[in-house]
Amino acid sequence: MAHSSETVFERDHHCTVYSVELINADDWDQAFTEPDTAIDVRVVRLASDDSLDDLPPWISVEPAERPAGIADRTGRQEVGTRANASRWQSSPSYRDPGSGLDDFIAAGIEAVCYPLQAPTNERRHLDMLRTFTANCDTPLRHFGALEGDQAERWLRVTFDDPDSFSEALAIERIRLDGAIEVSEALRFVARAPVPDLPAYLELAIDRRVLREQASPWRYLAGEPFAGALSAVQAWRRRYQIAYTAHYRTVAQEVVLLLDALDRSLAACGALQQLNGITTLGRPVGIASVAAHGRARQALDTIPSEANVDAPRTADVPLGRDPLAFVAARAAIEAVDAALETQRRRLAARAMHFVLDRETVPALDRLLQAITASDVSGIERALDDRLAAHIDLTLSAAAASPLVEFAERFPVVTEATVDQVVGEFRALLDVAIRASANGQAVLREDRPAALA
Repeated sequence: MAHSSETVFERDHHCTVYSVELINADDWDQAFTEPDTAIDVRVVRLASDDSLDDLPPWISVEPAERPAGIADRTGRQEVGTRANASRWQSSPSYRDPGSGLDDFIAAGIEAVCYPLQAPTNERRHLDMLRTFTANCDTPLRHFGALEGDQAERWLRVTFDDPDSFSEALAIERIRLDGAIEVSEALRFVARAPVPDLPAYLELAIDRRVLREQASPWRYLAGEPFAGALSAVQAWRRRYQIAYTAHYRTVAQEVVLLLDALDRSLAACGALQQLNGITTLGRPVGIASVAAHGRARQALDTIPSEANVDAPRTADVPLGRDPLAFVAARAAIEAVDAALETQRRRLAARAMHFVLDRETVPALDRLLQAITASDVSGIERALDDRLAAHIDLTLSAAAASPLVEFAERFPVVTEATVDQVVGEFRALLDVAIRASANGQAVLREDRPAALA
């Protein structure tokens, strides 16, 4: 499927930078709903006339002939920026107002030069930071290749605030100086936040004290550090005990959610089959089914045991559920809601058009499942062949001029026969002109009987 993309950067009314990916595509691709850590808003310009519902609020679809609505610094047409700002506020990566690029650079150059004073020539600061980060571990090494708004967004996403950026650079200086044990201990504490919950209150207080007494700035200033290092290592052992216990409960919940997602697969299958019946209306829950699959993949990446050498495993924070739990529960609920919409549509239409026709065992089983809201029963009964049969039946019923004629003239008398004949001829004329082959269909050709 042919498509091209580019990324531009906008600022909201708080002057916070966010990224907008512009995609030009011939047809819709469900992969366009996949989240990307580098993208905050996505605008898809389609050459086709696909009708799409149930898209995440940070994604929009526009006809290819319309302006993309993206403004940048090169004179691009400034149309739709307000719409992008609205999508940005609904983005899962939305960031509250914070520091700008200049603040990050000022904090970063201080960390690179400490305890000496930074050069007064501010134009040199960015070059000095790029030179220094070129030798750093990731993610700091990425900084050197970024410019302007792109650099500012990356800093906000990666470090959130200038102090975190400055501390990471200071710890990296210690590592580059050869003090590996010290840098690893300090990095562990920096990346191991403790929530202010009763179960972890003492651990949280001790961490705040350690962050002051065992700071990278004291080490870089040449102060004695052996005692501080011992305190950090003792705290780290306590943290690992608490984290391992928490992670054990997380791993147990992962098993339960995976089981729930597996049971929900029947709903996904039934929904996809019902979406294939075009006469029921526009498909629903397409993005929900995709989110269901992503939630399954995300849970699969969570190991059954914690990595005791890292402050986090699978980005699971101490004392909190991973975001994957929220996504999995939301996906199950969204699929169920979409399936209920299609179930109601089919119940309303199928009962009207199908029940008075010849008996079809497979269709009877489906109608029983629909009436009972039996998701597994719907999936078992509704295969591709039955879906095609229902689609054809509903299409023929809706398309035949006899339907409209019978509704307008349920009874014909001698007094109304001339009017009825004239109206029927007019209906036939309209149906013939509207058809592709110059024929008005009065009766469907039934598909082969379904077992």
